[in-house]
Amino acid sequence: MNMDFNDVRLRYESLSDEIDDAIRGVLSGGRYILGPAVEAFEDEFARYCGTAKGIGVGSGTDALKIGLRAIGVRPGDEVLVPALTAPATAIAVAAIGARPVFVDVSLTDFNILPDETLRGRRLSFLCICLGCPRA
Repeated sequence: MNMDFNDVRLRYESLSDEIDDAIRGVLSGGRYILGPAVEAFEDEFARYCGTAKGIGVGSGTDALKIGLRAIGVRPGDEVLVPALTAPATAIAVAAIGARPVFVDVSLTDFNILPDETLRGRRLSFLCICLGCPRA
């Protein structure tokens, strides 16, 4: 049995004209790195998040690494990572020298379920949204 976890074709079908127009605009403009399309995205994303600035990065892994460093996670630190997540989550933690600690998730809301063995330890944790709408 084949079960699609995240069928992006369905979302693409509803937005194909907008997506294709954006791709054509970038390709015809010749600016693939930075440039007006990235600047427009950063501004629009900042407004969406209600912040003063938005910064585009090369990948979600880069975003996680930057975020972990920004909150002070250092090499050797332990970071709680949900067991139900993309591999990039743990890869980002390991890439900055920290140690991912996998934690079970609740079957009702998929939030992490830290157990008593973690109590009293200095830990950070990554909150991962698997396609959830903005609250």
